[in-house]
Amino acid sequence: MRRHIRKAIGQCYSRVFPVDREDQVLNFYALLRRSGRGYIPGLEEFRDLCDSFAGRAFIVLTFYGRDLVAGVLVLCTKGVASYMYPAVSFQGRRLLCGYLAVWESLQEARRRGCTAFDFEGLYDERFPSLRRWKGFTAFKERFGGQEISYPGPFVKYVFPFSG
Repeated sequence: MRRHIRKAIGQCYSRVFPVDREDQVLNFYALLRRSGRGYIPGLEEFRDLCDSFAGRAFIVLTFYGRDLVAGVLVLCTKGVASYMYPAVSFQGRRLLCGYLAVWESLQEARRRGCTAFDFEGLYDERFPSLRRWKGFTAFKERFGGQEISYPGPFVKYVFPFSG
């Protein structure tokens, strides 16, 4: 992973922005819409999330020349930085810029006094329909750390009896 970060640093550069920088929030959101995977909130919902964490959230944007190629929204609360809504363009994937964006996120979280970084969400064999998470999980595991497992959801269906 260090090799990936060094390679990305040689080609790209990252900047950290507070979420009250509307121009950068819109740049990141445009990248997220183009290249994000999974659930992507609407613009108003995304702005509301950023407003809710104003002062405690930041966006890391990674550029290749003048092109935005990767970004991450990070929310901080009670000493924990939560990795939210990563986005990497095809070009950014090729240049390994996602690694640099995450590395800068870790560094900024540490500067802000966070003692934990929550990558949130790994592939779980109990849910085979989420097989597409395997690659994302491998990416997250390369950063090391401790994996925490939670019990699976339990659903109980109750049907009323007519009587």
